[in-house]
Amino acid sequence: QDCERIFSNIEELAPVTQRLYQRLVAECSNKPPEQQMIGAAFLEVVNDLKVYKPYCINHPTSNETINKLRSQNVDFDLFLNAVKRQFDENRNLNITDQLIKPFQRIVRYSMLLKELLHSTPEAWPDHKNIAQAVTYIDLIVTQTNEDKRITDNLLKIIEIQNSIIWQGEVCIHSLSLSLSLSRVNQVGDIDEDMMAVVRNVEVQLGASDCKFILEGDIYQYESQGESKRHVFLFNTMLIVTKRISKTKFQKKDILPLSNALVWNLPESLQVRTKEIERENEIEDGVVSLTH
Repeated sequence: QDCERIFSNIEELAPVTQRLYQRLVAECSNKPPEQQMIGAAFLEVVNDLKVYKPYCINHPTSNETINKLRSQNVDFDLFLNAVKRQFDENRNLNITDQLIKPFQRIVRYSMLLKELLHSTPEAWPDHKNIAQAVTYIDLIVTQTNEDKRITDNLLKIIEIQNSIIWQGEVCIHSLSLSLSLSRVNQVGDIDEDMMAVVRNVEVQLGASDCKFILEGDIYQYESQGESKRHVFLFNTMLIVTKRISKTKFQKKDILPLSNALVWNLPESLQVRTKEIERENEIEDGVVSLTH
């Protein structure tokens, strides 16, 4: 199971790459440039290039699994270091760097084809094929990046859900921190374990696409004084928590952004924010964000 999480469907990638390589060699051997059908060769395998999509989406899970095994298994860590010394002459790339290379190859295909298209006369028979190949490969890259964004967002929401003590609440029910399972299913490459986690966490959305934006520490000013808080900012709300350990937080408040008033403080005022707020005796619950 750990091997599947690390390598995903990597065995499906090699035949596609090999077939493309053989077609390119055949086109470039003993043919003048104007007769070489490079674009046509890519079009023959373009549908098969979609196997790179689940591989790329799995990359965060791969990294997480490797890091977990390295921390738990000394022999595994020693093995990876030995492999790196043996096969990586520059010793600059670790296993996670190597595992992202297959998807980087797809991006490079697009770049190379665009250069080739720029250098190919429109009258040559392969010009149209190259243009179509660029369009299709760019679409694959765009779709993969979007699916990865959705998956990464899902993983982050689950991580936040599990890191917060909700004071007896089963889930975030009063506001729109949620994730649409239909959107997750559209990705189509999340395994059953992940879907089980999603259902168990039971994140509820009032919006169809909740996005995590950032997290950080702030100071919350109340009549009793100031309190340091850790906040999670989403596109629909700000969750205010109190850090109780390195990885655990206690929910203090949830502020819907639809009811929020946000403005930028001039730099000259940011230095004096704390003094100004105290002098004006601000109301309880006002949160000041400065950076």
